[in-house]
Amino acid sequence: MDKEKITYWSSSSFPGSNANIVNVIYMSDAIAKKFDLELFLFSNDSKIDFYGLKKHFNLKNYFRVKTVGLKYSFFKLISKFLFSKKTEIIYTRVLIIAVLASAFRKKVFFELHNKQFNFQNTFLFKLLLRFNRVKLIFITNELYLNYLKSYNLKNVDHIISPDASVSHISDSFKQKKKKSILNTNTKLKIGYFGSSHPGKGIEKVYKLSKKLLNFDFVIVGENRNISFTNKNLFVYPRISHIELLKIMKTCHIFLLPNSKTVKIHGKRDIGSFTSPLKLFEYFSSYGCVISSDLKVLKEVLNKENSFLIDFQNLQNAVDVIENLNNKRSLLISKSENSFQNFNDLYSWEKRVNLIFS
Repeated sequence: MDKEKITYWSSSSFPGSNANIVNVIYMSDAIAKKFDLELFLFSNDSKIDFYGLKKHFNLKNYFRVKTVGLKYSFFKLISKFLFSKKTEIIYTRVLIIAVLASAFRKKVFFELHNKQFNFQNTFLFKLLLRFNRVKLIFITNELYLNYLKSYNLKNVDHIISPDASVSHISDSFKQKKKKSILNTNTKLKIGYFGSSHPGKGIEKVYKLSKKLLNFDFVIVGENRNISFTNKNLFVYPRISHIELLKIMKTCHIFLLPNSKTVKIHGKRDIGSFTSPLKLFEYFSSYGCVISSDLKVLKEVLNKENSFLIDFQNLQNAVDVIENLNNKRSLLISKSENSFQNFNDLYSWEKRVNLIFS
């Protein structure tokens, strides 16, 4: 029996290491296991490694265009593929694609990661709702409530579906890591993976590394030219996602010191209604998460799978880390719970099953 056909339209550029393209590639891979999928995105590189994914990554369409004229090439392809009778279902994170596909009577799955702020996006989103052929996918309940307050969504098909992670730790590696943690001679490694956008809290990680010299710290994603002097802190710029996961596997504790306000691109605030992709990758890496106690993060985090603290006072983080060092079994308990949560709820395959059920 032939699989149902889905076309995924993305405005992302490949290759890349930001959360947007990582989400698109892994989500596409998971969809492709269940449906006949075509993916359209931009590429400036003829080398395709697809983030280490195996042969099951069976996307059928991939195109390469030059950086100049991306929008022109994108909309030229719309006329050729989007309105084809062969394409009945469109999956996208691009608002204009969702509107056009709905106008041409396609079934649309529109994934939302932030609030549509400006006048143009507000107009397009209201237009999208009129077609009544769309299913909205919100990554957090807080984001859904934000939209519910702004638009009439009472009769709109929607679902709350957080981000996810790929399974990258084998059972044997997990047991080895667990044994290493329980060995009190093992020096614990604390990791922060993400951007240095205002509100992400990367500066708090710097300060913690100076207070906790008996621990190793690693930061991945720093994009500013800052000199570091403390020997226990290792800093990497943005690296490939495969290399990022390799480093993540070596960490025992993960930090998520977000503030309520997180500014991206200098102005847009996403802090109150989004949860970071890295949170789910922390879960899948078998380690203990120490996070800011924020409402949106508590949609995923709780006292069983993490520590929720006030990062404004860094002594709170110091106390938790030192306690975990002294009580390694507690670190194991939190790691087990978060790893189980990942397996039960936050794999890309589970996400696809939820969205398309």
